[in-house]
Formats: sequence, C-alpha cells, structure tokens
Amino acid sequence: MKWDKRRPMRLFLQRNWPQLVLSVVVVLSVVLSLLIWAQIINQDKNLIRKSANNEASVTLGATTNLFTLNQLLYTDTSGETNYYIESRTRLNTLSEMMKNWQVGRVITKKSSKAAYLTALNRKDSILVGFGHTVTQNGITATIGRQYKLPENATIDFIQVSAQGYPSEVKMYDNRHQTIYIFPVILARTTPNKLTFEGQRVKTELVWQNQKVHMRLLQKIPLKVHTYLLGEESPEVFVNALFSGSDIPQRNFQTGNDVQYSDGENRQLTENVNNGSMVFDNYNVHWPLNGLDKHITTATKWANKIHQSADNLGYFESNSNHRTLQFRVFVDGVPVFSDQGFGAVQVIQLSNRHLRMQFSKYTLKVPLPSSKSEVVYLPSVEEQLVALKKAGVKTNKIENWSIGYQWVSSEDNRFVTLNPMWFVQLKDDSWHPIQNDMQVNRTLLGGD
Repeated sequence: MKWDKRRPMRLFLQRNWPQLVLSVVVVLSVVLSLLIWAQIINQDKNLIRKSANNEASVTLGATTNLFTLNQLLYTDTSGETNYYIESRTRLNTLSEMMKNWQVGRVITKKSSKAAYLTALNRKDSILVGFGHTVTQNGITATIGRQYKLPENATIDFIQVSAQGYPSEVKMYDNRHQTIYIFPVILARTTPNKLTFEGQRVKTELVWQNQKVHMRLLQKIPLKVHTYLLGEESPEVFVNALFSGSDIPQRNFQTGNDVQYSDGENRQLTENVNNGSMVFDNYNVHWPLNGLDKHITTATKWANKIHQSADNLGYFESNSNHRTLQFRVFVDGVPVFSDQGFGAVQVIQLSNRHLRMQFSKYTLKVPLPSSKSEVVYLPSVEEQLVALKKAGVKTNKIENWSIGYQWVSSEDNRFVTLNPMWFVQLKDDSWHPIQNDMQVNRTLLGGD
C-alpha cells in the first residue's frame, strides 16, 4: 500500500480540531475587539472635538446678526423732527415688519444736498438709522434680503411713511448723495400701529464733513447703568477661533502674555494682566477693496466671539475700510472704553492677514437702577459753546456721538456706564468730552 503523506496531518486535525477551532475563535475575537476599541477611540476623539466646538457655539457666536437699527426719528405733520430715547422695542417691531414686505425693483435717484435733506425731513415719516454706514449685508440682516441694492451702495438712513399703507421704502446714501426707492407691493402690517410717546429730543439733520448728522437741539436724558463684570475663560475663545483647525496648545508664557497656536496659521495672545486678547489669522481670503466684502469678512470673525446677551453690533469702519469696529450697545447707545472693553476691532493687515483685538471682560447682568440716576447731557450747540468759552479748539472734531463711558469698580466686580459726549478726531479715534476743560484742551488744543 502506497504511503499517504497527508495522513499524519489528517490524524492531527481529527484529534485536535476542537482546540484549533477554539484558538481561531480567540484570535478572531481579539482582532475584532481591537478594531472595535480603535473605532471607539476615534469616535471619542471626534466627540471631544465636536463637544468643544459645540461649547463654543453655545457660549459664543449665538447669533449671526451683528447689525441692528439704533436710531428712531419721527417727523410729525408740522415738520418737527424728534429723536426717541429707549426705542429698542419699536425699532425691533419695525424691523420685523419690513422683513415681511414685498417690494419691487429699486429705483435710484441722485439728489442735490438741499433736495436730499428735504426728502429726509418729509412730514409724517419715520426715519431709522444704524448710527453708522452699512452696506447690503447690514440691510439684509435687519430688514430682509428682498431689498437688493446696487453693489456700491452705502446706507445711512431708512425711511417709511408713518400713516396709511406704505407705498415705498427709501434708503439714503450720504456718501453718494443718492436715494434708493423700493416700491412696496404688499405689506401685511403697517407702521401706523407704532406709537411715538416717551422721552424724545428735538433734532435737526445737517450736512457736516460730507455726511448727514443728527444735531440734538435739547438736553439729552440718559440713564446711568450698572452691570456685573463678566470674565470669559480663554479656552472658550480658543475653541471658537480655532474651530476647523488643529486643537491649539498653550505654547508658552512670556511676561504677561500667554500664547495659543495651531502651529500653522492661527495664534491667540492673552494679556493676563489687563485681559486684552489679540487673534491673528494668516490664512484669510480677504479682498483689499470693497466695503461690503470687508464688512462681511470682519462680521464673520467678530461673530465667532460674539455673545447673544452682550448686544455687540457693527459700529463703523475707518476711512480706508481696513479697520472695522464693533461695539456693545445699550438702549441703542454705543459703549466706549479707553482700555478696549466692550469693543471688537477687526484689522486687515494684508489680503491674507486678519487681526482681531478684543477683551475677555464683558457686561454680564444688568443691576436695578434708580429712576433718579439720569444724566442730562447738553445739546451739541451748548457743548460747543462751553468748549469755545474755555478756550478749547474744536476744528479737530470730525464727528459727535452720545455714548456710555465704561468705568470699572475698584474691586473689578461691577461696571458703571456713565452717559457722556464723545468726539471723533481726524485719526478716527474717539474720546470723551470731560468736565475738566484742561483735559479737553490737552486733547483738542487750546488758546
């Protein structure tokens, strides 16, 4: 009989198959376990990163709208114009109302300065403003995307009729001395439901430095506000600003500065002494020209650190549109601080380099205030007379604004917002007008 070389193997398999099957099962079990654990670990990593990003999105960037209407003026049937204090509810109502209107294609009308002012002062009309110039994105955010403007349009005021069915919406462009008219096709709700009561200040609109400004002709009553001071953890800003990038590491501390970086394009520097934050992004696609594109890019990044409760809004751009300011508003009035509190500044250093400056300190909870805590600011004319009488030169003043001065308590637990007049100089900086005229002389020059 011929010897079968495979016989020993068959005998081995017949005698030991249970142990072999068990060994194979054990090996497969170990391999499957390793694969499952690897998947769980990857899921956990993704969950941790997603959770961190979600935490940032809950705390910061809660809304994409950094544009709000801040000024409400009503010209009555006699032709008198008044600026209304504490008009937030009415402005919000009008904004929501106009979002639901159907309008036709825009009609463009170039005007002389005199005709422009005459149209602004139309009797029985409502005039609303942002307190600054906006472009298409600001209009879209506040009253809807159906109002399509020419590409180069910049808007300062919006006007509608106060009574009856609104036949048109007018938008005023100071820069181009142009009025954009939108015929109203359908309006389900109308402005005649708005009431014009409460504190108001007689106002006139005047041309100054190629812009139309509100000149408040009476003393302006503004409340003093007090808030608890809030402090955000730097990690919250890190999660918000480095979203989509590698999770940054706390690299090192040099003096008072702590730096966070993704090692490639983004860096956040915290000054632990004064709470200031500087964020640099070296990989931003930012066109060098075009105000609307500049505002769009700046708003996108400012919104990442924006809290829905802090009333942060777009304030202005400087003369070359490379620096854009966002400020906290209270009752439609901007907040100013010489330490940068309550403000976000977005700077274009090149078409690839964006810098954002802000503070980790915020206004948290408003505290009850007494009705007697009201400051009556002088009118612009009264303030000018007082400055000139004290020998303070006023030729450096480019613009005026009522505002709140941020004053921190000695223990840094509270913030008091004091009403003051602020002036803008030719270098675009804003400064408070002080009761101490020597301080004003140092700032503006004097005899």
